[in-house]
Amino acid sequence: MGRIGVALLAVVLVTACAEEPAEPRWEVEPHPVSGVAAVSDTGDREFRVGVETGALAAEDPIERVDVRRGAGRVELTLWLKSRVPRPGEAVPAIVRMFSEVVVLDAPLGEDRFYDASADPPRELRVGCGLWVLCR
Repeated sequence: MGRIGVALLAVVLVTACAEEPAEPRWEVEPHPVSGVAAVSDTGDREFRVGVETGALAAEDPIERVDVRRGAGRVELTLWLKSRVPRPGEAVPAIVRMFSEVVVLDAPLGEDRFYDASADPPRELRVGCGLWVLCR
């Protein structure tokens, strides 16, 4: 095979490889909680936990919400599924909002919610931050 044949073969192989999109890579990581709101008419046990995501979040991005309770605290860890951007990929700057209902084993009472994705955990006020500004 001459130089032209080798060059054509190289161009065809590079083009074929470049046109095949790689399978998307997904990751599931703790993500900051945007807010917590009581679910109406449920007393003190059901709460909607909200999250704000970007363009790379999965269609249904909340994998789970872990709840750990003790010493007057309810710590929430929200696990979010998102796609890893491809090298050089332009990612639009958008915000998408999702929520998940969490049911506590016992009423909240005087306990307080904390976002366990932060270090140290960040206190969450019920009714604030879930697309509602609180002062």
